Amino acid sequence: MCTPPEFIAALCALLALPLILWSISLQRKFNRTLQSLHPSLWAEFGTKGYSKYDESPKEAAAGWYLLTGQYHYLANDDLTWKGNHARWVTFAGVGAMCLGLLATSLPTYVSVFACLPT
Repeated sequence: MCTPPEFIAALCALLALPLILWSISLQRKFNRTLQSLHPSLWAEFGTKGYSKYDESPKEAAAGWYLLTGQYHYLANDDLTWKGNHARWVTFAGVGAMCLGLLATSLPTYVSVFACLPT
């Protein structure tokens, strides 16, 4: 028998990876659109990364630009639509991951595999 925490953990495990992959795809589309519509803004993101291991500092800066919602100030409908979708899917993926981890810490949780039929 599957308890509610086990069911939630299993559901989140199934949803988190596709949501994160979809989020990465949407963020790349947003970055390409931002780069083509506003090359001067893209150039302002600079070449210095957050750490010496950062291989793509512009993409990292664009990611923070996206997650903070600053793209709304550009007043571009296409960019706003892509940014909103990428942002909400990112939040949903991270939320599913956090909810799944929280469900595994509940006292009635035994194993995700308890939800599989025997």
